Amino acid sequence: QDQFGRLLPTFVQVINFTEQEESEYWDVVSAVFEGKQVDCIASQSTFDLVPATSVDASINNKVRLLRTMLSWEEQLRSEVSISQIKHDAKFDGPPGPLNLGEVVVICWPNGEIMRLKAGSSAVDAAQRTGLEGRLVLINGHLVLPNTKLKDGDVLEVKI
Repeated sequence: QDQFGRLLPTFVQVINFTEQEESEYWDVVSAVFEGKQVDCIASQSTFDLVPATSVDASINNKVRLLRTMLSWEEQLRSEVSISQIKHDAKFDGPPGPLNLGEVVVICWPNGEIMRLKAGSSAVDAAQRTGLEGRLVLINGHLVLPNTKLKDGDVLEVKI
């Protein structure tokens, strides 16, 4: 469900693993759930030796991108939490929620991922893409152009 309680579409992609690849997968999943640091695990499988189809290559690229993004997020959150702890200690205030100072928005239909300052509106994102349309949809719903964007919103501008 999204932040408004609406059901989101679910996309399922079946990936066939060898037994060893499946074992490696579950090792990584277990480590993540236990909160352990997960470094790149070198695979001993013959998966890399088999010529990859375009679908396999696409999936591998997406997995690499996802791992990189998760690593960036972890680094960013740790840096923000450290600076926030220092800030809170300076002002003796109770620790508040993490404020990363930006939101990530996906512009549709071209799929461009944009980082904007927290508090940015749909108009700000539309102007940044060069599309100053009359209709703005956020997460598939028509909204006013001055609607504030949240992290993960999908923005669509209709001309």
